[in-house]
Parts: sequence; structure tokens; C-alpha cells
Amino acid sequence: MQTLIETTNDLGRRITITIDVNKIHNAVKKELINMSKKMRINGFRKGKIPINIMYQRYENSVRKDMIIHLMEDLFIDFLKKNKIDLIGIPNYIPGEYNKDENFQYTVEFEIYPTIQLNGLDNIQIIRPLVKITEIDIDIMINNLRRQKINWIKSNESASLEDRVTIDFSGYIDNKKISNITTNNFVFILGKNKILPDLEEGIIGHYVNDDIILDITFPEDYHLDELKNQKVTFHITIKKIEKGIMPNLDENFIKQFKMQNYSINDFRSEIKKNMKQELKNNIYHNIKNQIINSLIKTNNFALPTKLIDIEINKLYNQALQNGKNIKENTSIEKKIFAKQAKHNVKIGLLLNEIIKIYKIQADQLSINNTIKKIALSYQDPQKFIYLCKQDKNMIENIKNKVLENKIIEILLTKAKITDKHTNFQDLIIHDE
Repeated sequence: MQTLIETTNDLGRRITITIDVNKIHNAVKKELINMSKKMRINGFRKGKIPINIMYQRYENSVRKDMIIHLMEDLFIDFLKKNKIDLIGIPNYIPGEYNKDENFQYTVEFEIYPTIQLNGLDNIQIIRPLVKITEIDIDIMINNLRRQKINWIKSNESASLEDRVTIDFSGYIDNKKISNITTNNFVFILGKNKILPDLEEGIIGHYVNDDIILDITFPEDYHLDELKNQKVTFHITIKKIEKGIMPNLDENFIKQFKMQNYSINDFRSEIKKNMKQELKNNIYHNIKNQIINSLIKTNNFALPTKLIDIEINKLYNQALQNGKNIKENTSIEKKIFAKQAKHNVKIGLLLNEIIKIYKIQADQLSINNTIKKIALSYQDPQKFIYLCKQDKNMIENIKNKVLENKIIEILLTKAKITDKHTNFQDLIIHDE
């Protein structure tokens, strides 16, 4: 076997492999002999079929199969010999075949980048120090009340915090743009769910009002074709609703399935949940600081195949979460490409740290993590049972254990500065 390897791009490779003609002949002959021992042909006893009969009947199909097997086997041998970690499915490109000549083919594939980790000893962390106050509990309870708002139809003009249902169409140079056209779009004014200029143009209007607004999209808009574009919106207000917050009383507290319905007990339970939320947020805050530091200090090429896989994953997650995304590959890639590259880079960096420090998700750590998560469920034992039956859940928990161990190791190397922060700033910033 002769090989020639080329670099097609940063991580793309192309190998040309030549298979000796005698190797192909011997593989074909061996396979035909094996087949003759198992087959039955009229006029011959089992295992007594002459080899020339086997060649006459089966040589062409067997030769095709043997060439495919040899192509795959020789490429795999090449990967093992050179200790190459392949990404995705390789692309086999057979050359022209002549029975009496050596056969040449190429394989195009992508490899993982070589990562030389930098900056592990220079990570600087600002650790939030937070005390939950009575005001923080008041704000949390008001947020819960807002989640239970009763929406009532209104004939008044639209104002901040009203829930509005609209139809709208966007036009550029009198041409309707499908990406910014929809019906029955529901949002709350003041929650920054749509362009600020669009919100301002709706405030003060009534149900059935038709509005025309000229709005210029911002430079950092996620769709390139709309950046800095002047778009004319045709808007129809279909519904305006005013929100009525429930009173903080026994009926409200009962919705949270507590054993006691007193306001004091409710506040204590809220504080308990806030402490757990705070703990989680501080962990994620520190984790993000560590990851951002690693991203800034490490640059390497990213595999396109991994990026494409991550784009598809993000796209499917968005669909499952009810996002209004139309199936269009080019738009889909533009929307999710930046996040996908970010996720792939993080994954490669963390995997490299796992290899360097030989980190493992041992069974004890996995079991302890499952028990810890189970405490947040009404029936912890049922959750533990279901979790252990679900391979995907176990894999997710295993990844969580690995992540926790990575963060623990890197924290021992980091320079940590404590900073007093209030609960609201930390939660809002983390979101």
C-alpha cells in the first residue's frame, strides 16, 4: 500500500492510497473460495464447486465488494498507524479501476485540532459575595405574582406592561420580506421582545388600528441581510390586554402546594429557594469567567463538521422550544453559527483539560449528583429510578460531573478576588 497525504485546509486532509493489484486478486480469490465452501449450485456437492465456476458467476460482484472493503480497511489501518482521531464520516473517492492494474483512491476527512492549552495559571476570578435581603424576597414574590397575572381585554390605548397581539408585515423597497412577517404575535410592551422603535410606535394606539412605521434595523442584528436596513412595517393591533396581579393571600399561596399557607412560611420557603438559586448562579458566574478566560487565551482552528453538528443541535432545540424559525439552511447557519463555534471551542478546550488531568466521572460522583438533583423533585426516589433507566440522562449527569471537576481543578489555580454584590444584580447579569 502506498499513501500520499495532503492538507486541504486548516483541519481538512486528503489521502491518496494505492492498492497493489495482487492484493485485490488475492482478496477476491480468498472470498470466492470461502463462498464455495458454503454455497450450493445444481450439479455440485456442497463445498465441491470448482473455483473457475465461482469466478464465472460471482467474480464481478465479489471484486466490487472486496475493493470497498480494502478501501475502508486500509484507510482505518492508516488512521491507527498514524494515531489520527477522525471527525465524522470520511468521503471515499474511488479512482478509475482496471482489473490488471494497481487501484488508486482518495479519502477526504477532517481531524481534531492540536491544542496547546494556555492561560491555566493566569485565570482571574471575581467571586460574588451576596446576602439575600427582605427587599430581595419582596421582589421575588412580586415576580411570582406577575407570573400569575390575569389578563383582561381592554379598549384603552396600549401602554407599557400591556399584553398586545399584532399582525405585521415588513417591506423593503415595497417588497414583502417573509422573515419579518407574522400573524398573532403576542408580547408584553416594555419587555424588549421586539425592536424598541416598534414598541414605541405601538404605544398609544387602540385595537384595530393600522400602523405604518419606518424602522432601521441595528448594526448587530442577527440576520446579515437586515443589518442597517430600512424596513417599512405594516401593523394591525388585534388585541390589547391589561394585567391584574393577584393579591398576596392564602389563595395565591395555595398555588405553590405548600403545607402551610401563612405569608411568613411562604417567605421562608421563597428564601430557601432563592439560596439554592443564588448558589447555582454563583457557580455559573464563576464557570463563565473561567471559560471566557480560556477562550481568550487559546486560539486554534475549529472543525467544520463539529460546527455543523452543533448548528443542527441548536436549530432543533430552538424548534422544540417553540421558536418561530423557518426551515432554511442558509438562514439557520447564520443565526446559530456564532453560538455553535463558541460551543465547539468550549467543548474542545474542556476535553483537552480532561485528558491532561485524567479526569473521570466515577460512579460515586454520578450517584451523589443524581441524589442531589433528586432533592428538587416531589418524589426523589422516583426521579432516581427513572434517571438510572435513561441513558441520555445518565450521560448528561456524567458530563455535569466532569464539568464540576474541571472547574474545581481550575479554581485551585485561579487568582480569586471577592466582591460584594446584591442579589438582583447577580441574577439579572447571569440571565
